Order: sequence, then structure tokens, then C-alpha cells
Amino acid sequence: MYRPVKALWIERLNGVPTSLTGIPQKYHEHIIRFAKVYYYSDEDCDILCQQLELFGFRIWIHRIFAKKDIYLSPRTPRHIYVAHIMLGDSVTAVLQPDGTPFELREEEGNLFSLLAEAQLAPVNAGQQFISFHVNVFPEDLPGIVRRYPALRPLLDRPVPEQSGPLNFEPFRLNAVCEFLRREVEKCKYIEIQAKYFLTKVGADLFSNFLQQDISAADAVIVPDLSVEKVIRKCFRIILEEFHLPLSIRKLAFRLGLPRITLQEAFKSAYGITVPDFLHMVRMIRAFQLMAESDFYSERIAVETGFSDVQVFYKAFRDYYGIGFLELRNAQ
Repeated sequence: MYRPVKALWIERLNGVPTSLTGIPQKYHEHIIRFAKVYYYSDEDCDILCQQLELFGFRIWIHRIFAKKDIYLSPRTPRHIYVAHIMLGDSVTAVLQPDGTPFELREEEGNLFSLLAEAQLAPVNAGQQFISFHVNVFPEDLPGIVRRYPALRPLLDRPVPEQSGPLNFEPFRLNAVCEFLRREVEKCKYIEIQAKYFLTKVGADLFSNFLQQDISAADAVIVPDLSVEKVIRKCFRIILEEFHLPLSIRKLAFRLGLPRITLQEAFKSAYGITVPDFLHMVRMIRAFQLMAESDFYSERIAVETGFSDVQVFYKAFRDYYGIGFLELRNAQ
């Protein structure tokens, strides 16, 4: 049966964004202020694409609704590495040039190397999904790795000769990845503040995927259900009490787990260590207070778990690559 082919640009070097007046009201709540937005609609489908151009990274968020049976044709004008998250209905992509099928399942992630060629994915009428990408051009990787050493495993891999997945197996969308993805989608910052914030979030997402891939290849043992319940509690404690003087030792004692068990189980489940996740939450909250409040630096430091404002300033610069006061005064 005939299916029309609809292009889905998962990367593009130019293009004319769609004005807000040309986008249906129902999509406005999903639009990120900093994004370039491209909207396409006809009798076959609706496609809303948002592009975030950052320092070394490019984030794309695609919302697709098929009104009829179609072929979606993801394409890029250049070779890219992609950290990809699928939300909503699953679809099966047909990877070129050999036609290998690859299922993109709901709430799963993959690392891809995609060459400058069109892929193909049959989508049935009524299916709708979100395709979330963090893209990197291979030639930008050396500079990115100098800033974010956790991405070195990507630089050290041989360059693939054809499009396909890089990961050992698909990743479940863990709570840290979902936390970071939501930070992108709810971002209200603009201009230079948005660029610094989203660059760091994109780097952390890519790093998390790489860590999950390393863990899968090393056959890390998944925690049993009782330990899994405890580490979920640890995750919630950090989100709610990040302003307090938490430590891995205090958390382990409070949760009734040996410290080494908590460390290993948390990293296995979430692709990040407990101290690094605590620091991530503090820095994201610090950025929010910096951009959205008129609090003095000293108060923001205290509210994000720092007793010394100079230590806070250094932590902020190390994390985002720019000074707190410089960024606050940039808007």
C-alpha cells in the first residue's frame, strides 16, 4: 500500500523557522523560548521540530503525529553522533544503506552514528511520539572532550563506515536522563543564559548515555528489587534536600545500606555517582535562582548547599564554564 514519504530533518545547517503565528495554539505550551521552531502540517501528518544551537551540541525535539500511514524519512546533511530518546509510540527505522531494521521503543535511548543519508521509518495512522536528540558533529568532538572529559569514550571509538547504533544495547530512560530532558523542555532562559545552561544539560545527557553503554558492555549486575527501592529513595532525598549537608556516608547510614553498595547500585541504575548527581541538582537550582530571582549570591550559595560563597563561585564556574556574576549580568 502506498505511503507518502515525509522528511524529518534531525539536523540541518540552514532553514527558515516558522513564526509563532503559523503554529497551532495547542503546540504553544511545548515551545522552548530559545529554540528555532519548524512546523509542517498537511493531510498526512503534523511535525513540530525545535532546534537548540549550543556550544558544541545541538538539541532537537520532534513531535510527530501521523494522520495517515506514512514513511518518515529522518535525514541529516552531515555525519553526526546522536544521543536519542524515544517517547510515545514505538517505530521501526530502516537503516541505510543495507536496510537493517532497528526498533525505537518507548522510553528507551540509543547512541547513533548517522551519515549524511536519508533513513526510513513506517509510521501508522494515529501514532504519535516525541523524538529527542542531542547531536554532535565528529569534528567538534576533540574540543568538547577537553571541556567534558566524560565524553572521551565517544572520541576513542573508530568512526563507523555506515549509519547505525553505537550502544551495546538500548538503554531504559533512567530517572536522571528524564530529569535532564525535562530541564530542557521547561527551559525559559534565552540568549547566552540558555546557551550555557542547555550546553551543560546536553553534555550531561550524552555522558549518561555513554556511562550506561560502558556499564552494559561490562555486564554490571542490576540491583535486586529491595536495593532498587532504596536507591529510588536516595534519588528523591537528593532532589528534596540538596540544600542540606548531604554526603554518601550520611545517605548510606540513613538508608541502611553499606556505603559501597549504595555507590555501586546508584551508578548502575542512573549512570552517575551519588556525589555527582547531588552536585548536578545543586548547580541546576543555582542557575534557576541566578536567572529567576534577585537573591544575593550569598543567599543562593546557602540555598544550594554551600556555606562559603567563594567555594560556590568556583563550583559554578567549573560546572558551567562561566562565572556566576558574569552570567547573571549577561541578560
